[in-house]
Amino acid sequence: MASNKIIKHLSDKELEKLKLADKLLHDASEALPLLGPLSWDKSVYLEFTKNQNLPKPKYKRLNTKKADEMIIEARRHINGDSPVHKWLNIIADKLETTSKLQNSLETPDFYKYSSELFGEPTSLLRDKKSCALDLAKHLDQILNKYKMDGEYDIAEELLSAEQLKRRLQKPLIGFFGDDRPNITIKENLSARATAGTRNISLRKDAKYTYMDVRQLLHHEAYIHIATSLNGKSQEHFKILGSGHAGTTKTQEGLAVMAEMMANAMEPKRMNRLSDRVIAIQMVIDGADFIQLYRFYLERSQNKLEAFENTRRIFRGGVMTGGAPFTKDGVYLEGLIRVDNYIRSSISTHDPKYIKLLFSGKINIFDMDALIMLDEQGLLTEPKYLPPWIKDMRHLICE
Repeated sequence: MASNKIIKHLSDKELEKLKLADKLLHDASEALPLLGPLSWDKSVYLEFTKNQNLPKPKYKRLNTKKADEMIIEARRHINGDSPVHKWLNIIADKLETTSKLQNSLETPDFYKYSSELFGEPTSLLRDKKSCALDLAKHLDQILNKYKMDGEYDIAEELLSAEQLKRRLQKPLIGFFGDDRPNITIKENLSARATAGTRNISLRKDAKYTYMDVRQLLHHEAYIHIATSLNGKSQEHFKILGSGHAGTTKTQEGLAVMAEMMANAMEPKRMNRLSDRVIAIQMVIDGADFIQLYRFYLERSQNKLEAFENTRRIFRGGVMTGGAPFTKDGVYLEGLIRVDNYIRSSISTHDPKYIKLLFSGKINIFDMDALIMLDEQGLLTEPKYLPPWIKDMRHLICE
């Protein structure tokens, strides 16, 4: 347990203790991947198309014992009440819950731990009055009107995975140089596209639009990959390079805002984000996999897309309903958090604090810790910043 010793400046001795804790938490985070163990093989979809029965995915079960021990050991080095101590303790909390999540796959407890990490659609926002579900329903009502009108639909040429790869390569080289991610095309990929720190994977048989090009660049590359690389370049606190569950709301909020700033957001895309919140609540209320699949099929008329959207919410959970994976409910709340933070930073003439958001994988509520580290010269300035942050003139006018 942390003591009540208040620390306003990190001494060399205290810094060494915190670096030991950081290394342990970083290693524990690397040993506790969140999404990889929850993935489904493509064969699950093929089986579902044959019989329409509840899917039976096979998960890779993690042995979390070593990670659990590292988290306990890390806490022994975190004795103080500075923002940095609090930040590292919160990370330890998130990693402990992630371990419990991975050990509760396909049980009702999975939903319990998912809710602790990501909240629920009915969790109150910062105003203590509204929730993500209220916002999602409001957006859904507005966007469905545009969907019915059809006036905003644009017929786009569809691109193959190979064509998309070629269109991504040049801007990625221009932005990242030698650090650019590899683009691979895979046969057995459930999602149309996935991104890691060093790679972007595309599904070979999927079709893409020109808007997908912009969204992959600005959402995945210029935010998720960029913040990973910026975090991994940090000399003193390596946990900034690990995308643990505690950073998800801020990361996805930044990524959605990036799409909007780059004119890569469209009604269909925003509708998908709001539908995810509504769908999660449906499963909390008891909808099973097939019922949610029909909900999505009615919206898209595309069987694979409906399956994929449903899979995202049931991965790791219970196919008969009641225990969803709530991560996909964070996008709207994350966007509100990021927007409020940026507006506040601009209004108080502290735009430098906006750049701190890109120092690595962070949570907005950890910014006091980042500011403390920055003031002590313990943060490396982020190398990779999206265009709308490099030149804030447009951002200030928003």
